[in-house]
Amino acid sequence: MSLKSYVSKEPSSQLLKEGEHIVTLASVIECTSFDAIQGMKISGKKTTIFPWINPTEEFAGLLVSSDGVLTFRQNMKGWKRYSELNDKELQSGKYEDKQGFACLITEDGLVRVEDPERTAVCERIVDYFLFAIGVEPGTNAQEGIDKAIASKTKFKVNVNKEPWTDDVSGEIRDQYRVTKWMRLDEQPVNADATKFHDIDA
Repeated sequence: MSLKSYVSKEPSSQLLKEGEHIVTLASVIECTSFDAIQGMKISGKKTTIFPWINPTEEFAGLLVSSDGVLTFRQNMKGWKRYSELNDKELQSGKYEDKQGFACLITEDGLVRVEDPERTAVCERIVDYFLFAIGVEPGTNAQEGIDKAIASKTKFKVNVNKEPWTDDVSGEIRDQYRVTKWMRLDEQPVNADATKFHDIDA
């Protein structure tokens, strides 16, 4: 094959597949669940129309390894489910069930209600992530992340493939998600003990 016969195309990166991978963190940005991300930059708002007005604060990161790349998003807050409202709340008429979430009816629109327990789960996941990339306790998270990126700190992740339904088309697709964060020298533990994830908190 010569350059004269070759036609250029958009470069593509191999996505990390299921299993354990040694990776480095290439970049991290803060965003919300309403934001669309392209090339690790916020490119505008998602085309999805959400029934609630309050987005979830998140951060997104890009993982890189010799096996490929993977973009992940991590919630910083969790939301109460409609099925978890007590009888008094249900009978108040102040809530609507939207996609399973308890949404408070306000003059400005529907507002999802924070669930402290699910928010705590999100914080634990962030703690596992920071620990895996070598951030010591008591360190500012952003400073620790910047240091891990600059020093190309290696760590391990476990990736699982899960079905995901596109909000717009309704099409079910495969989504690769990080289900475990580990330091490079960390040994795997009992799988049941690491089920701390509720990424859709």
